[in-house]
Amino acid sequence: MKLPHRVALLGIVRKGGAGAEIGVFRARFSECMLEITRPKILYLFDAWRKLPGMLPTMTNEWHRGNLYRVMESMRAHVAAGVVRPVCCLSSEAPKYVPDGSLDWVYIDADHSYASCLADLCAWWSKVKPGGHVMGHDYHEKREPGVPKAVAEFRARHGLPAPGVTEDPIPSYWWVKP
Repeated sequence: MKLPHRVALLGIVRKGGAGAEIGVFRARFSECMLEITRPKILYLFDAWRKLPGMLPTMTNEWHRGNLYRVMESMRAHVAAGVVRPVCCLSSEAPKYVPDGSLDWVYIDADHSYASCLADLCAWWSKVKPGGHVMGHDYHEKREPGVPKAVAEFRARHGLPAPGVTEDPIPSYWWVKP
């Protein structure tokens, strides 16, 4: 199945279910997730703080501004208990979600090989069979750690090649067996 861009991915996931976005930034894609998937629960995990290797302009103050924007744009959904934003590293986030409880997860946190592989390993158990495991920045030249981690994860689990969107910065996905 060919999909033109990552927003189209949201059209193939279960509607009205539970989802998680790992790495939220300013929540623009989170807003698409809410609109298209109409989840009963949407976890939003991001450190929202300066981390090693980030650009100098990405200060703690800048991250707080992003978090403020997320909270402002999601206020009604947070109040209704649908959106659950959590400030933490992606490595800490899985403890907030029971195994087998998600219909889909979208991973877009640290793009290094080690972190991406760790996120795939940690979040795989959180997704129900038949659910979707998805991620962003599947781009050999721009983010070589992501495709390398996806290939390693695929080999470990005997998975088929992932689906890959056709946008300039592609996303990948699998349906969990």
